[in-house]
Amino acid sequence: MVRAFLTPAVMASVGFSSPSNAVHLTACGEASYYEGRTTASGVLAGAGRAAHRSLPFGTRLNVTDLDTGRSTIVTVADRGPFVGGRIIDLNPRDFAALRQLRHGIARVCVAVVSGAS
Repeated sequence: MVRAFLTPAVMASVGFSSPSNAVHLTACGEASYYEGRTTASGVLAGAGRAAHRSLPFGTRLNVTDLDTGRSTIVTVADRGPFVGGRIIDLNPRDFAALRQLRHGIARVCVAVVSGAS
């Protein structure tokens, strides 16, 4: 399912002009939003924070909504999502930067902007 979104048009929409640049593309799939108080990394939850299952804490990601073309930059600070088929959980404010919250789920591509510091 994840690989189905990796078309040349999708890659161009997330800023990749050639396959050689695609090594920074992490995955495409579904994103959702969640609210929490503290994160697994120990920082307070808030705007600009996201949950990813395996990327190191501190990794900065560009998350692009495939339907709206909007994107936002977030930092991995938590673990999750724990719902099958989802690749990232965003703070509600960051999700709202992509689309209206009432949609609940968005088709996105996630690209690494910079590694953990």
